[in-house]
Amino acid sequence: NPNRNNAMIKPNKFYITLVLAASSVAIADEPDPKLEFEQTAPAQFLLDWQGEPGWTYFIQVSTDLQSWMYVPEMTWGANHDPYVFSPVNGTGQLIPKFFTRLRMSDIPVADLEDAKNSDFDNDGVSNMDELQAGTDPFAFVDTDMDSLPDAWEMEQFGDLDEDADGDSDNDGIKNFDELRYHLDANSNDADASGSKLTFSYDGDVFTGLTITTGETLTFTYDENLNILSTAKSQ
Repeated sequence: NPNRNNAMIKPNKFYITLVLAASSVAIADEPDPKLEFEQTAPAQFLLDWQGEPGWTYFIQVSTDLQSWMYVPEMTWGANHDPYVFSPVNGTGQLIPKFFTRLRMSDIPVADLEDAKNSDFDNDGVSNMDELQAGTDPFAFVDTDMDSLPDAWEMEQFGDLDEDADGDSDNDGIKNFDELRYHLDANSNDADASGSKLTFSYDGDVFTGLTITTGETLTFTYDENLNILSTAKSQ
């Protein structure tokens, strides 16, 4: 369902706790996750919470309550493993101030894998890929204002130097169209198996895709990229 992620418009609340603090602060009106923070070793802490069915959970950390970073893990629903923190500096000493918070979303997903593969901010990069890249899965950011989201550019090219009208893989498809139609901007038409991809356009509008291996499969789409028909030929 292409409209599934539209629920992102509603604000997400946060639950914050300070390492060494005895309590956490909940901000209404989402389910209170009842955060628990326990020191299990001199430089090790365990974060746990009460999950709820249908909710996806992200962990963020900070040392100053100003700059927050996402932990490259996420959980979904009531069942999860507690997260273990080791907030130490480069010399192995415990960081004097350390904050954590949960970001929660009730955007509908089927399970944890679906949550990881979903794209809550509709920038062309999955939630899990954003976490691993250090970008925000809830924020559509385009620093250089070239119509290519930063997260997608970093995932595809490793920098922000490409532009929307470029064709980085020389396959005749603009970078912006590679983004729009969820294609690989680093892969030319011919893949490793020798199959051939042919893309059909009506002006600047993508209308169809033909895959040729031992046989030819032709797919036609409507303006929302729903498959209208499939044809097979030898």
